[in-house]
Amino acid sequence: MNRPIVILGITLALLAALGVGYAVLVRPAPQPPAGQQSVHVPNTSYAVPLSQTTAEAQGAVKSTFEREVAAGHPDNLVTKNTVVIGGWALQVWVGDVMGGEALFTFDTAESKWVLVDFGGGAWSVESLVRAGVPQDIAEALLAGRPY
Repeated sequence: MNRPIVILGITLALLAALGVGYAVLVRPAPQPPAGQQSVHVPNTSYAVPLSQTTAEAQGAVKSTFEREVAAGHPDNLVTKNTVVIGGWALQVWVGDVMGGEALFTFDTAESKWVLVDFGGGAWSVESLVRAGVPQDIAEALLAGRPY
């Protein structure tokens, strides 16, 4: 075999490997999925709003979800259990095809419940904390689910 051709082949293979390695090392860090990106959390309180009992807070979260998300949704979304711990809430929902848990927080400046993330599937403590929920509240929210 012709020695210069072998040397050229090996050199090209090494250059290609270096190029791939360089591309892997300098590529930007992967971005989190759309639902996991940094979320702006409004001014919140850790207590259920003084003007609302727990049952009233659950009703307010449910109606906010129905108004902002479920109305006209093609998957026929229906609300199920609502868990409220302090100024945070999980609204369990199901549709014809999918289901999940929407995360809400109470905006004390506006005195209303605000949708933080529509969700899709079940939350974990870690994902709730990444969304801005304090660790102890996240654990209590998940412990309050019916499953």
